[in-house]
Formats: sequence, C-alpha cells, structure tokens
Amino acid sequence: MKTSLIVIAVVVAVGLAGFLCCKYRSVSGRTSSNDETERPPLMEFRDHILASPPSEFGIDSHLGPAGVWGCLMEMGAENGSATLVALVDGTASIYFSGGGGLIGGGYHEHIANAAKAFVEQSSRHIDSMTKTSEFPPPLPDRVRFYVLTKSGVLTYEDDWDALSKGKHELHSLFRAGHEIITPLRMIDEGTEH
Repeated sequence: MKTSLIVIAVVVAVGLAGFLCCKYRSVSGRTSSNDETERPPLMEFRDHILASPPSEFGIDSHLGPAGVWGCLMEMGAENGSATLVALVDGTASIYFSGGGGLIGGGYHEHIANAAKAFVEQSSRHIDSMTKTSEFPPPLPDRVRFYVLTKSGVLTYEDDWDALSKGKHELHSLFRAGHEIITPLRMIDEGTEH
C-alpha cells in the first residue's frame, strides 16, 4: 500500500512537471499568451473566479454542502504555478501562470463527475481552512487550496510532499484534484477520447 502511494505520487509529480514545462493547449483548442508584459487572460479569469459570487457563474441553485460552489488547487513550481479550477456544476479547467491552459474539461462526463466530486470533497475540509480575501499563488513545491463558499473564500496551504502522503488530513482532497488533472492531461495528449 505504501509503495503504491509513492508510485502514485511520483506519477502525479511527473505529470505536473510535464504540464508546467511544456506549451499548453486547450482541450478544445490552443490557448497561450505570447506577450509576457501582459497578465495571461486565463489567470485573470482565475482572479475573477476568486473574487466573484456564485451568481456570476449562474450556479446559485447548485450550491453544494456548506454552501461550497467551487474549489481551486494551485500547485507551485520554479517557473510558475498551475491552477486547477472545479465548480459544482462540473466545470473543470487548468490555468498556467505563464499563460495558456486546458479548458473545457467539464464537457467530458467523467471529468465533470470528477470535478463535482472534488468540490464535494472540499466541503468536508472547510473546518481545516481559514477565510481569506487575498489570493497569492503558492511558492514552489507548495499546494494551496481555495474553497469557494457562498460566504467567502477559504484557504489551506502545505508542502506538496506532505499532501501527497496518505496520512495528511487533506490527502483525499489532493488526490481528488488529481482525478481531474490526469484525464485532462490524457485528453490533451490525445491518449484518451
């Protein structure tokens, strides 16, 4: 069991490294920003999600347990960060701080279901989180969660290594996020249909 968790953690780390080191494409087409002086549009959308109420996205009637309507998992690396966004309606995308991302994952039923499960899983951990109104990206080798609730944004941050181990209190949330990332990556690479 311990060996399989280590293998899973290594596979996930290699997959994320591939995401952060390559040019990224949308699940429905290429998205990238070539102007480094401009904040990438997808990162602006990340900021918009964090600062907006659920009604902005038409999901007021879909609020999950404890008023949770979305969860972001941000993973820091030396060259920037990757932001997984999942909403209670099944929306699922990844944005990269350097520009580009994988968008439209929620159009695939299995990814939409994983996104809903990730959001539901996040509602189980809100007691471990603190309310915030500031949304900096994580430092390298850190993972930060933002849970979007009707009453505001909650956050939690820890080391990648700590979260990847089965004994961490938010390990199940970390793994649920990777249940979205892996099929998004496979679709992007053309290895899943």
